[in-house]
Amino acid sequence: MGKFDGYLFLTDMDGTLTQPGEPEISQANCQAIRYFQAEGGRFTVATGRSPDFIRNYMDLFRPNAPLITLNGAMICSEDGCTPLKEFFIDEKILDVLSFLLPHPYMYCVYFGNGITQYNRMMEGTLEEKLNYYAALPKPWYKIVTRQPEEFAQPLMAELEQKFGHLYEFDRSYSMGIEIHKKGSGKGACLDWLVNHSPDPIRVTIAAGDYENDISMIRKATIGYAVSNAIDSVKHAADRITVSHKDSAIARIIEELDRNPI
Repeated sequence: MGKFDGYLFLTDMDGTLTQPGEPEISQANCQAIRYFQAEGGRFTVATGRSPDFIRNYMDLFRPNAPLITLNGAMICSEDGCTPLKEFFIDEKILDVLSFLLPHPYMYCVYFGNGITQYNRMMEGTLEEKLNYYAALPKPWYKIVTRQPEEFAQPLMAELEQKFGHLYEFDRSYSMGIEIHKKGSGKGACLDWLVNHSPDPIRVTIAAGDYENDISMIRKATIGYAVSNAIDSVKHAADRITVSHKDSAIARIIEELDRNPI
């Protein structure tokens, strides 16, 4: 019996486990993850990144639970190679684009198909742009908008009012809005992992820093915000730990080691 038998730990990547966009994880985090796993815990990531991106880190740490990717639009195997659960968006998303693209402050819209994100068609009429997006390779998992920070929250409120019955809306960074299928997201995927675990899960731990992490932080037995998290994440969390720059995941595991649940 290990100290962390029955535990499932999910962490965001950028700004929580790692420096944003950098292929490095602190030695303290890596050692703590290995200890957590050796004591029976299951450890994985829940991120807006693609499975291919996560595989770049697997010489540093090895998840031993399925990966939550694309902000909860895809769950895949521990090695990142096999989709286990997918939330696709269909042509109805073009109605959302018809609403978004005429906004003069919209920098760009990306389509995510799980491998590549496609840049916005910058020139042409609205009809030409919609035809361009409609022809992009499927499957489609999410789209990501980019606009000045001051417009992001008001725009997201409008999107939720108009399309909230079809899609989830959240943010991974201040200038972006992510749009994915209703019923997806990190919190929904946490539930899926618990329900499909080969071994019973009795304690879930989640750690994050931005709005897209709130659903899993609220679902978890204990939800952690790193100290560099935005205020809404701190308010949603049960506990606040150190900054991602100070090996936050290692600090959480040390705390759990001293005071197991």
